[in-house]
Amino acid sequence: MHTNVLATATFEEILDDLSSRFIINVPEAEQQSPERICFQVEQAHWFYEDFVRLLQPSLPSFQLKTFSEKNILF
Repeated sequence: MHTNVLATATFEEILDDLSSRFIINVPEAEQQSPERICFQVEQAHWFYEDFVRLLQPSLPSFQLKTFSEKNILF
């Protein structure tokens, strides 16, 4: 999803994008590592906070724990 699309995407669409960008496309061998998945969720969190929220300031900010509770993994 390009940044101009992220600027108008719904929150659910953004979570879908983050999931495919950071979680789903992790190599299969790394998907078995909880540490690697946690690292990827953290990367998705910072991408959301640093880039997506700049495009859509009305979106809520999340602590990492709260962000990880969202449906990004599914």
